[in-house]
This record gives sequence, C-alpha cells and structure tokens, in this order.
Amino acid sequence: MPRTTLRSLFALLLVMMTGVSVQAGNISAEIASDFAPRSGYLVRAAGDGYLIDLDARQQVAVGDLFAVVAPGEPIVHPVTQALVGSEDTVQGLLQVTRVKAGYSECRAVGTAAALKRGAPIRRFQNIDARFWDYTGYGESLFRELQAQVPLLQWQDYRATQERRPPLPAVAASEQPSLYFILTGSGLEVRAPDFSLMHRYPLALRGDGEPMMRPATAALPATVAAAGLPAPSPAGSAAAQRIWTGPILKGTPVGLEIGDFDGDGKQEIAVAFGDRVEIFRLAGEELRQLAVVPFERSLRAYHLDGADLEKSGRMQLYLSAVTGSGNPSGLSIAWRDGAYRITRAKIPWHLRRITLPGEGNVLAAQKMGIQGREYAGPVFRVILAEDRLTEGDPIPGPAQANLYDFTPVTSRGGISFARLVADGYLKIVTPDGRELGETVDKTGGSESHLEMDEEAQTGGETRVVYLPARFEATERGEVLVPANSAASLLSRVRSFSKSQLQALVLSGGTVQEAWHTEPEKNYLADFRVAEAANDGKRRLVTVVAFPEGGPFSFSRKAALQIYSLPEPRGAQ
Repeated sequence: MPRTTLRSLFALLLVMMTGVSVQAGNISAEIASDFAPRSGYLVRAAGDGYLIDLDARQQVAVGDLFAVVAPGEPIVHPVTQALVGSEDTVQGLLQVTRVKAGYSECRAVGTAAALKRGAPIRRFQNIDARFWDYTGYGESLFRELQAQVPLLQWQDYRATQERRPPLPAVAASEQPSLYFILTGSGLEVRAPDFSLMHRYPLALRGDGEPMMRPATAALPATVAAAGLPAPSPAGSAAAQRIWTGPILKGTPVGLEIGDFDGDGKQEIAVAFGDRVEIFRLAGEELRQLAVVPFERSLRAYHLDGADLEKSGRMQLYLSAVTGSGNPSGLSIAWRDGAYRITRAKIPWHLRRITLPGEGNVLAAQKMGIQGREYAGPVFRVILAEDRLTEGDPIPGPAQANLYDFTPVTSRGGISFARLVADGYLKIVTPDGRELGETVDKTGGSESHLEMDEEAQTGGETRVVYLPARFEATERGEVLVPANSAASLLSRVRSFSKSQLQALVLSGGTVQEAWHTEPEKNYLADFRVAEAANDGKRRLVTVVAFPEGGPFSFSRKAALQIYSLPEPRGAQ
C-alpha cells in the first residue's frame, strides 16, 4: 500500500466547547511520516537554484526543506569513547520545488551563500519549529509532535503562544522557522516564508464521526495572503484557496456549473458514480437543492453541461455504462419544478468542447465493439425532433479520442493540446506537427471504464482510465490537474496528492504559468466559472480524500474555490 495512501488525512479531534482535549496520536503519526529524516548531498548550483541527489524513491516531496550542514567537532562518549554525534552547523536551507527522476530541484530559503557541491543535506535537520495553537486545546498535540519529530528545534509551547500573532502571519524580522498552526479547521504546516507545505484538514466529533465542515466565509472580492507571498516553482504564480465546502460522501466523477433552472443564478452539480448532487452557493452558504439518483445498474464516469434545447437552462449530460459495460448515458434537466432524468440510454461517450470562433458544443464518440473503448470520429451532438442525433465530425489531431484533446487559440493560430497515454501534455498543429511537450508528467484521473472482452473467455475485465479534464483558456493557457501517488497498483488507481497547473507553450516546451498549492487529495474535476453568484469568475475544484482512517478505501469529497492569478504580459 502506498505510504501516502496509508497516511493520508489522519484526523484531528476538533474540540470547541466540550472540554475534550485534542487527540494527538493519529495526526502526529502522519506528521512523523511526512517529516521523517532523509539524507543526501548537494549536487551543484543550477541557475538561481540547486540540485540535490534525492527523488521520489526516498519519499521526497515538493515543499520539503533540507538543511545544508557542515560537520563540526565530533562528540565522543567520555566512558565508552564511542562517537555519538557531531556539532554540525547549518549553512543554509533549501526547499524542493520539483522532484525529477534521480534528483530534485531546490531554491534557497533566506541566506544560502557559498554552498558547495558535495555538501551533506539533511531533511528538517535543526530547523526551528513554532506551534501556534488557536484552539487552546493543542498542548497535548504539541508534546506528541515534539516526541515524534525530534529533528526539529521546537520552541517552548507557552512562550510561543504568548508571542504568536492574533491571526497567522509571519514577521519579516523572525528567524526562519517552520510554523505548525492549529485552528478549529485543522493543522497547517507552513515554510519559513509562510508558503503552505502540508494541511491536515479533517476534524472529528467526540464520538469519532466526521464533522460537516460548514462553508467558511463569504468569498472576498480580493484575497491577500497573510504574511509574505508564497513562492512558486520555476517562477510561476500560485492560485490561493479561499473557500472549502462541507463534506460530501463518495468519489466524484464530474463537476459542472451553470444556470440549470433558468432563474438567472448559477448552480453547481457534482456527479458521483450513482447520483448527481445539485447545490447553490450564496455568500456563506452552500445549499443542497436536489439529489438525482441513477438506476443501480448504471455507473457514471463523466459530466458536462450544454443547452441543446435552447431553453436558457443548461442540461446535464452524463456518460455512463451498464454493469455489462455498454454505454448508457443520461441527461438531467429542470422539468415541472424539479430536476429529472429526461433522457436515458444515450449510446455514446459525451463531452463538451470549446471550439474557436464558435464556443461550447456537446461532442460525442461511439464505443467500439469487442472491447474497443473508442470507435469512429468525434462528432457534434444535435437535438432534432426531441432526439439526440449524430452531427458533423469535429476536427482534431490524428488518433485522438473524445477525451484526450482540446483546441488552443494563441497568436500563432489554432493548435491542439493532447494529454497522451504516457502522461505528458503536448501541443500539436492541426497537421500533427509537435510544437512542445511538458518536461514532467501531468494529468491523472480515477474515472474509468471496465472493458469486458476478456471476461467472456474467463479472463478479467480490462480497466481503461480516462484522461483528466483539461481545458484551454482565452489567454492560451491549458488548465490540467496533476494527480500523483507514491505508487499505483496496476489495475486500481488511488491518487493522494494533487494540484492544478496552468501550462503555456514557451520556447519549444510546455511550461507552468501558475498552479494551485499542492494538496493531500485527489483532484477529480474543475471549472472556471462564477460559482458564488457574485459576478466573479474563480477556479472551482472538487476533490476526494480517504474516509475513516488509513486503511479505509471509502472516500469523502469537498468543493474548493481559488482566486485566479492576475494575467501576465503576453508571452
């Protein structure tokens, strides 16, 4: 079982007025794993940063801090004469910005002059740690962390509480430290410049049941991060998370936002394998409007919306399969004062595509016979005489399927982004010429089809995973989730870390323009839309994370909203 899956999201026991103390055991065990010691060497300087000789095989993650140390005088036991240590000094701090194959890229934190190649590096060695308790019940957790992570130089609990700011922020004059910030919604760990490293967001009631986390606050018109701005890998900007919704049950397969009932307000639909839940967000409140269940024989795997009826109300279109693997999509629409399934047994894969000069169209592709997941061209879906029919083909790259390409408009004209099976995103011309490719893998989705061509002869079904949703913006950026895990079983995916990336073509490579902060969850889907009915477009994601402990395979979900970075100058 992957380390990150086993340790993901151990819970804090949230205590407000009950007088029960914070339970430290589970959360401290997770943090002990995240902050376990790792040793290596500084390879060399690289531009404005540095390279170290550690990678994902040593469980190194983006955000990790390494102390560059200079060995000092040996410490010898006076009786046994055994060497018990050395008086090492810290010459500088490095923070991991990218994990590559065989090495990792780092940036210096604070002053790091005269760092030499071959210098020993040690993860979290002798770094000051401050525990800010905003609940009043966190001292037991602090003591447990102090015992579990002895490499850190923990500052005294009571003295730190006396000096902590009224709201979490770091003063520019403070010595570089790690900040463990305990609030009513969980525990955050922030780097010396106050960039987010880890978040442990779940809370439990005293009886062990998860608490529904309410909508936290009205969405601000503008959002400023407390303290210093967070750094970003490779010079890219970071989108800030500003709202998290209440807990939902299950693993999402899709997200859509639009005016579903024609009242001029935006609704939010979250699709799961067995149902769609519809909400409206206004100010502080996420209110559930409806739950539309499916037949038990169906399993949905994709959601998009379109107004084929030209009614001014978006209809929801779900790609789904039966238990025997046959396509059997659905549409859900507002009818007679309620949300209802209005069409069933749609025999195609479905997806909305934004075509340059035309806008959004609902596209489809047939499923092949004998276990072929895609067959024939991608085509428009047309509503004629109240029936969905096959329209004209939609141009795309050669060998592309419905889910693995999207048109991109830039100064150079129209091209296509492709998220290919090996996990790299490419930009290609209409005639197939490659313009650029990502250096690292991206994408990753748990949505899948089970093809049964082998089951008929006694073999196992074949699991086919869809690409993650990726979409182009009017600025020429390509938005794509980047889901990852320490390792994946061959047939079953379970992602445990994620962020959303905005990618742009630059100088023959596809590079990151901005990203969301890394999260310990699976990013199932996203939209850029006006979700809060306040006239402001923001990034909305739906994420999933384990429920009930490290050995649980069930999932919970939550909606999240991010502010978007300001547009940069033309590339």
